[in-house]
Amino acid sequence: MADTIKIQASRDGLVDVPDNIKVERGTKVLFSSTSASSSVNITGFESTYWTSTRNAVLELGKDDTYHIKSNAPYGKSTLQVNDPVDGSKHPFTVEVVPSIDKPNPYYLGPTITSSYSGLNANEFVISQVYRLQTESYTIVHLRSDDPEVRFRLVEYASSHHEEDFYGNWVTDFFMNSTFRRNFQIAFRAPTGSLESKTSTVRIGSRVHTVTLSTSTELVPANHHVINFGHTSGELSLLDVKGFFGGAGNLRDYFRKGRNVPDMPANSGIPTSGSIRLTDFRGAATAFFIALHPRDRDTRLMLTQYGDQSTGVGWNIWTGEADDWDLGYSKFIKDNAEFRYTLDYKFHSGYGTTNPVQKPTLSSISGSPGTWSSANKSVHVTVYGRKREEFFVTCTVTMYARHKDFPTKTLSTSAQVKVRCVGV
Repeated sequence: MADTIKIQASRDGLVDVPDNIKVERGTKVLFSSTSASSSVNITGFESTYWTSTRNAVLELGKDDTYHIKSNAPYGKSTLQVNDPVDGSKHPFTVEVVPSIDKPNPYYLGPTITSSYSGLNANEFVISQVYRLQTESYTIVHLRSDDPEVRFRLVEYASSHHEEDFYGNWVTDFFMNSTFRRNFQIAFRAPTGSLESKTSTVRIGSRVHTVTLSTSTELVPANHHVINFGHTSGELSLLDVKGFFGGAGNLRDYFRKGRNVPDMPANSGIPTSGSIRLTDFRGAATAFFIALHPRDRDTRLMLTQYGDQSTGVGWNIWTGEADDWDLGYSKFIKDNAEFRYTLDYKFHSGYGTTNPVQKPTLSSISGSPGTWSSANKSVHVTVYGRKREEFFVTCTVTMYARHKDFPTKTLSTSAQVKVRCVGV
């Protein structure tokens, strides 16, 4: 099955990709550059294999798209990465084959979960960690047919025996060549109670369908309902957009859609068909935690050679799910303020219960204890002096409130444990 692959290049050649890449007919190839100092050129596109023979000029952050012909012969197309600054050349080949020898990926474990039930409306569900391994000559493309199903890379840092998350959640994700990689999937539940939806996740040549269904519970409790405030008089589309978020087309605001929750205050807003601005009189949205943060794995610090520190963080952004997330729509996060508190406990039997330097808390704004819309991340740092030993549990409580409705306050918490070993 023809796929999309991404080949990154720098001034020194290909990045994390073998010099011989096998593809099938009709493959879409995205060439991109990791070099910020100058553009990188790729030459050698032959009309026998490629729909375009122009040279690729790769600038940082911009993909250049090429296609393998649907009737291309089986064989190798030799290309070349050229550095226009020093004139160096780095050849590589793209080989057209009838099919990839093994399923792509040839190892994926455990099995992708096929269904999630009993969810809250509009809730995010984060999958377990999946491990993927590719053949040395392939690039595996993870992609979703649903913009609210996203992938996140998980790296295992063996030196600390922990898993770390890199980058934002994305709908298109490329696993390059010889690496063995771990990843997670974020699914958003249907927007109404007693509803179900099926999402399609494509991993290389494999297709997985996942069903998500909600319970009878509607997420927004009464004290987390935020009223529109317009019960009479004139309304504009700008008023609706400013309150519910969204693109601003009136048809984006059907009840039970992405922006308008299905709740008693919105019973006058239709779920389909004709919709009018006057339907939004007395409407409301909801403020709730759509994704709770997970505890971080235990960190290990070795202080026999000197002072050490280790830290972990949690993020909440204005895009789709990160480490924790708010609902009902993107509008909520764009109008929220955040603050954080830290509690820690040093356990007896592991050395000292009163180390010299205590764990600290930081955030983007530098004032995690103060309400701020800039506090969209929180970071815990634990310090250990030379040969100091202890075991500590750090609990971070994350608070969110709507800036225009400060009484609508939410909270959730997550932990990280740190073991400090001095010998």
